[in-house]
Amino acid sequence: MVGINIETLLSDTLGSVKNTAELCGSIHSTEGLAPIFQEAPQCIDLLQQILQSVQDQLAAGALDTDDDDLSDSLKTTKKEVKHLESIYRDIAPEGATSRVDRYQAAVRKPGMDRVEVLLLRLLEVLNDLVEDGVIKTTAEHTKALSDAIDKLSAMEPSVPDEKSGFHHSGSGDMYNNTGLGTQNINKGRGTQNIAKTMRIGK
Repeated sequence: MVGINIETLLSDTLGSVKNTAELCGSIHSTEGLAPIFQEAPQCIDLLQQILQSVQDQLAAGALDTDDDDLSDSLKTTKKEVKHLESIYRDIAPEGATSRVDRYQAAVRKPGMDRVEVLLLRLLEVLNDLVEDGVIKTTAEHTKALSDAIDKLSAMEPSVPDEKSGFHHSGSGDMYNNTGLGTQNINKGRGTQNIAKTMRIGK
């Protein structure tokens, strides 16, 4: 029964990955979109190749289908891939509303997350399975996983964090103080003396 569950999880997940890859490929211009959309096709392709390899290992009887780590990881993978597919379904078609606006609306739906976060989680799950010896992959795929994880980890958020409330894209300084304390700024060359009570002189 567990083996059937693993097979179904893999099949469903691969189906979603393939759909996502097709939707991703239908976006011919990423102008205006965050840099992640230039990296995403390679990450999705890597994800598809490794999951296909896992499916081949399952068919060959080379996987331990009673391994809880494998089952839990594939459940997580399926969920994150469905989220990724949903985002691409929202933004891939041409429309009157810009892809940027549709993307921002998509990732702010309950339970959703940014594309770079979803891809990072997906690749990290697979990487953990490889490192733990649960699944096998080629040296090329192992290196590609490591490189992609490093690149995704260093990426700027594709949508600003709403919790911050601050955005600065121009030149000059921006001073933000969200606490109760005093914010003291000194842009000159002189000394800045700060105190509640100050006496200057002899």
